[in-house]
Amino acid sequence: MQPKKLNIVQSFSAKGCSFDNAVVEAFFKFLNAEETNRRYYSTFADLQLSLFEYIDGFYNLKRPHSAIDFLSPNDFESKFLGFISLGAATSS
Repeated sequence: MQPKKLNIVQSFSAKGCSFDNAVVEAFFKFLNAEETNRRYYSTFADLQLSLFEYIDGFYNLKRPHSAIDFLSPNDFESKFLGFISLGAATSS
């Protein structure tokens, strides 16, 4: 499906534009505060596992996000995909 059909605007702003980076910068702020700054890693594999567990087991699954009505990313995606499939079913 094309972004225009989903009312998504792709960003092409200049390098260093803080508005486009706000979500990513918030992610790294919380990653540092909630995970990496609280631990020491003895190996790179330990760091990779920790990041995977944080992102896939907490950040996407359980953590509410203010930018998406305090839903977790997984809940928001499920709601969005339900909306899209409902729209596809009604337009047929």
